[in-house]
Amino acid sequence: MFRRLAATSLASTLLAVAVVATALPASAHNALVSQTPADGATLDAAPTEIVLEFNEPASDIGNEIQVVGADGVDVAHGAPTLDGTSVVQHLTTDLAGGAYTVNWRVTSADGHPISGTSTFTLALPEATTEPTAEPTAEATPTEPEATASATDDAAAGADEPGIDEGNPWRTPLLVVFGLAIIGTIVTLIVRLRRGGAGRMNGPTSGQD
Repeated sequence: MFRRLAATSLASTLLAVAVVATALPASAHNALVSQTPADGATLDAAPTEIVLEFNEPASDIGNEIQVVGADGVDVAHGAPTLDGTSVVQHLTTDLAGGAYTVNWRVTSADGHPISGTSTFTLALPEATTEPTAEPTAEATPTEPEATASATDDAAAGADEPGIDEGNPWRTPLLVVFGLAIIGTIVTLIVRLRRGGAGRMNGPTSGQD
C-alpha cells in the first residue's frame, strides 16, 4: 500500500510539473497594451513615430514595423528601437495625406514572435499642382504688315514725280500762264483802239 501511495504521489507531482512547464511559455508571450496612433485614428498632423506598448519588454532582435501609405511606399525610417516596454518606429518627415497601414512583428521576451496590423488616416489637404503654362504660338502679324505696306505705298506715291499733288512748280506756272493771257488780251485791245482812231482821223484831214 505504501508503494501505491508513493507511486500516486510521484505521478501527481510529475503531472503538476508538466502543467506548470506548459503554462510558463504561454504566459511569457508579450501582449500589446496600446499603440500610438490608435487603430483607426484620424490625424490632422503627420505623426513622427509609431509607438507599440507591451505588457513587458520585447526582445531586441527580429523586430520590424512597416508603415505603408496608399501609394504602397513604406514611410518607416530606420529600424525599430526599444524604450522600456515600448517598441518605437520613427517615420519620414514628408508624409502625405491619406490612409496608412501599420504592419508590425515583435519578438517576445521568450523568443516567440507576435504580429499585428492597424490603420490610421492622415487628413491633410491634398497637394495641388500648378498647371504648367503651355508655350503660346507667335501670332502672325498679318494686319500690321498690311498697314505698313499701305503706308509704304502711300509714301512711295508721294515721292513719284508727275503727280499734281505736291508739285512745287504748279502755282508759278499757272501765274505765268495767266499773266501771258492777260498781256495778250491787253495788247489786242490797244491795237484795236489805235486802228479805230486812225480810221477816224484820216477823212477829217482830207476835208481840210
